[in-house]
Amino acid sequence: MIILRIWSLFLMGICTGCLPLVVGAGAGGTIIAAQRKGVSGVVSDATIRAQIRKQWLQSSYPLLRHLSLSVEDGCAVITGRIPSIDMALEACKLVLNVQGIRSVHDHTEVSEQDRSFSCYLCDISITSRLRTQVLMDRHLASFSYGFRTYDRVVYIMGIARTSDELHRVIAYAKGISRVRKVVNYAQVAPQ
Repeated sequence: MIILRIWSLFLMGICTGCLPLVVGAGAGGTIIAAQRKGVSGVVSDATIRAQIRKQWLQSSYPLLRHLSLSVEDGCAVITGRIPSIDMALEACKLVLNVQGIRSVHDHTEVSEQDRSFSCYLCDISITSRLRTQVLMDRHLASFSYGFRTYDRVVYIMGIARTSDELHRVIAYAKGISRVRKVVNYAQVAPQ
């Protein structure tokens, strides 16, 4: 575990922008998540995500253009800004039809206006800061969590070892400047 933390810190040190940091952190998360959930759990989430994206691509609506998706342990979180309520309903319906989905949390906004690039960069910055803080905390199983930020709202998913650990992660998210709200979908693992 310490070797992976050092490797992640090394990757952070050579990255010059936010996007490579996010990509690097996500790739490392998959490796450690395989240890926590087993290879089948990681494959299952990746398969679910791929099936949903395929459904969205085949839809008569341009869902992939407007929406983002996170899947962690069968829990799907949909975020984005979409032009019509019909599109939002179609997106949710398609997610619910995919085998392996245990819950769907729809956080889409119905609006004709797209997000600005600066808002997008702010969200990336918030997620990167949170991942870094959690990664640097030796008392946390850093890759037991998935994070998504949309419009300065942080969504936390995953499985915490204890309720204290989960409260610590939530506190990190709330302590980041410009965060409007924290939505927690993470659960505490049964003892």
